[in-house]
Amino acid sequence: PFRRPIMTAQFDDDLVDDVTVGLQIQQFLDEWHFRVLHSGLASEWDRSQALIKAMEIFESCGMDISQEEKEGLADASEADMIEGLVQRMPMSLKRMLEHLLLQLQLVLSTATRVRNSLEEGSADEVAKIME
Repeated sequence: PFRRPIMTAQFDDDLVDDVTVGLQIQQFLDEWHFRVLHSGLASEWDRSQALIKAMEIFESCGMDISQEEKEGLADASEADMIEGLVQRMPMSLKRMLEHLLLQLQLVLSTATRVRNSLEEGSADEVAKIME
């Protein structure tokens, strides 16, 4: 019978490709910007503020990044910012990034729908979303 090999931590680390992580971050940030615009937060946040909020999510998940670094990356080109985020991201976060970003997208989508329904004064729609 075929037995699947047991992966060691070292082998797992080799499976995490920084290019793939960078693409995942880029896709998340594209979705993030869309949700910021769609939710009406764009009237309250500029591009840098929206990016810093996204970086704060990564920070809360284990990325070690200072406020000064967040501000610097938010003002950098998209390629430099993504490279900087990938470099600062611990391996543990890189390993679970795909799952984390899918969960965040679900939360963002739901939060956007709730916010829009509240702004429209539709309590029934909010209740429907939360079911």
